[in-house]
Amino acid sequence: MMTALSLLEVTENVDVLPYSHELSTFKNFDSTTFRLITHDSQQEIGRIIPYVIQVFLRHYEFLKKFIIINTNAKTVTISSELNTFEKRSQAFAEIAEYLRATDELDTLKGWRNELFTCYYPSKVVYFTVERSLAPALGIQMYGIHINGYIPPEESKDGNLKLWVARRSLTKPTFPGMLDNTIAGGIAYPYSIYDTVMKESMEEANVDRKYVEDNISSAGVLTYLFTPKVPTSNEGKGDFFYTESHDEDHFVQPECEFIYDLKFSELEKSNATIVGPAINDDEVSGFMLMTVEETLEAVKNGKFKPNCAIVVIDFLMRKGYITPSSEPNYVEISRKIHRHIAYPGI
Repeated sequence: MMTALSLLEVTENVDVLPYSHELSTFKNFDSTTFRLITHDSQQEIGRIIPYVIQVFLRHYEFLKKFIIINTNAKTVTISSELNTFEKRSQAFAEIAEYLRATDELDTLKGWRNELFTCYYPSKVVYFTVERSLAPALGIQMYGIHINGYIPPEESKDGNLKLWVARRSLTKPTFPGMLDNTIAGGIAYPYSIYDTVMKESMEEANVDRKYVEDNISSAGVLTYLFTPKVPTSNEGKGDFFYTESHDEDHFVQPECEFIYDLKFSELEKSNATIVGPAINDDEVSGFMLMTVEETLEAVKNGKFKPNCAIVVIDFLMRKGYITPSSEPNYVEISRKIHRHIAYPGI
């Protein structure tokens, strides 16, 4: 049985990559990963690990018309000839299909037939790419997370409760773990709001009218995630990436748009929806949990990591986690609102 984590430790399992003031580990990270650079050489838009670079180099005869790899400067620059959104998106579509056929990147075995978006400059769609390739490029990814909850005034016992989803056992990532009520990646060409509506119906069978009447925007969470910290066998310390650090070590900048969705336990004559319900194979069930039960599950590692910080943020905003009750309140808040220096949505 695992030892319960502190809320700061839960947060550090999501915002994992080092900050610039952490001199030795940041130097390791910055000097051993490759920058993905725009076609005009003006902007870094992603970080690629050496393991992926080796795959690219094995197939460079095909890839070199799209990207220029400089192993000395540790850069991957998009070809200057790819000077339109259409050309870049077509190029990354061809890259994804080609690499999928090589069977050398496990991430592409989870092919989604969904497009994620890279921005440059901010607010401008720079290119689209198959969702399963995005983590290998280290570009910023976007999603929505919805906290379904019952406020005290709508609860039978006067206590706030949360609707918590359990991920399907057939999910390729984090099967069987607890999840936020509704969550999903923002795929092109859907807007943030479109994604909220789409995922609410697909995952929880909550219709548009109910969502529109009961949802509220609650900000964004940003962090730099990697599933596994790269460690060195050469005494170099953590985050010294080598070719042996595989896909479990992808660099994943993420931005999640957070929403709160009210439900009620009270009987109402006009009630059409009392809670989320299974509507696809993404979720195996929903359960109503107290604040205490939810926090215990968070600390015991029962939640998908980034969903755990969505719960922490929710309970901070609702006053259940306070500066008085949580000694690391400020550091937690900083780490779930990390500045990511890439152009954004």
